[in-house]
Amino acid sequence: MRFRAPIPGLTSIRVAGGTTTDQPPVQSWFVVDHGNGGLFDRRGYVTLNENNFVGSSAASLTIEHNFGRRAFALTRIPLVEKLPFSLAVRAGTFWTDAKRINESYYLNLWIARSAYSEAGFALGNLTPFLSPFNLQMWFSWQLSVYDTERFSLGFDFAL
Repeated sequence: MRFRAPIPGLTSIRVAGGTTTDQPPVQSWFVVDHGNGGLFDRRGYVTLNENNFVGSSAASLTIEHNFGRRAFALTRIPLVEKLPFSLAVRAGTFWTDAKRINESYYLNLWIARSAYSEAGFALGNLTPFLSPFNLQMWFSWQLSVYDTERFSLGFDFAL
């Protein structure tokens, strides 16, 4: 769901979830991974560092607000208000459980029985002089206690 919030920009909220009533085969497990879509141009939960979390039940919530370049324009600070960059902030959390999965299957798999959370921001249009190419830089921090990346920094170069 996308909507215009009272603050300048565009807000996106994504909710996903599911559960099974029996013991599902491996192909039917719910999986949350690094590239599952959603946050910042389909990058998913970037602090997972290519780890998969699985379960017979799962839920995910992500919220992103893209200010565009308005975040800088509204500062009314000379030079800063003229920056061509864009700014987006976001947060996401998910949970998985494996109550209905045979324990012998998931001994080496990750299950998020308590919420896995991360938050971050992205700066876009860092190369306005190379239009139509758009260099973006994003920063994400894990807010939960799992043994994955605590911080992630990345670049994205797109049209």
